[in-house]
Amino acid sequence: MLGSLAALAALAMIGDRPSLSTVVEWIDYETLALLFGMMILVAIFSETGFFDYCAVKAYQLSRGKVWPMIIILCLIAAILSAFLDNVTTMMLFTPVTIRYSVVAIRYSCYHQVQLLPSGTAVTIRDSCYHQGQLLPSGTV
Repeated sequence: MLGSLAALAALAMIGDRPSLSTVVEWIDYETLALLFGMMILVAIFSETGFFDYCAVKAYQLSRGKVWPMIIILCLIAAILSAFLDNVTTMMLFTPVTIRYSVVAIRYSCYHQVQLLPSGTAVTIRDSCYHQGQLLPSGTV
């Protein structure tokens, strides 16, 4: 949000300020709807206790050791990222990481770093790739 505001301010300073209709055309409503829907799903799963169950199962499989638990959750996230994009997978696995960790940001970074290669190894791409901006035309 701040980056887009800074970009618009820079364009206004050099005299190439876009109109409001042009700025509205730049908004990717499909991506916003996807992220909003995933936030709703994460809230519903959190209310049902799904993330608590995943955290308990990972804890039981790792017998309380931190690194095996991180590896288990990274493997589950890698499998899930074969079907979902990286942003969605991180939105689903961040609550699990928060449930079992006091230092959730450190362990969440492990999941993010692990998802980058596993997410690019499959044909499901992030939303910016769907626009054909980073891939040649005719590819997914």
